Amino acid sequence: MGDIRIQRSCIHHIVEKRQDARERYVKVALDTLIGPFEVWQVAYTNDTYRLAFIGVYETKRQMLVVVTLDNGKMLWNFMQCDAKALNKHRHGKLLYKRYAYVPSKEKGHCNQWPCARA
Repeated sequence: MGDIRIQRSCIHHIVEKRQDARERYVKVALDTLIGPFEVWQVAYTNDTYRLAFIGVYETKRQMLVVVTLDNGKMLWNFMQCDAKALNKHRHGKLLYKRYAYVPSKEKGHCNQWPCARA
C-alpha cells in the first residue's frame, strides 16, 4: 500500500480519550499497517477517501487503522474493537485481502489433512 506518514499532530487525536488508553495498542496498529487482513477504500461525505486497514488477531479484540489520503497517505486514527463491531467498517471498495476463497476445494473432510494420507 506504500508509505504512510505518522505525524505528531495526529497522535493527540488518537489518544485524547483517556479512558480508552489507545497508546497500549500502538504495536498492534503498526502490525496492522504492515500486514493487514483487509484494506478498504471508504468514501466520506466531504468527497474524500480514507483507507481502513483491518487487523484480525486470535484475541478478543481486533484492530482498525484509518489512513487519510489528503496530501499523501497519513495515519489518522486507530481503535480496537471486537470482531462483530469491526464488520461495520467493511464497506466501500475492497483493495486488498490476505486470503482468497477457493470454491473448488471441499471443506470439512479429514482426507485434506496431510496425516490422513499416511
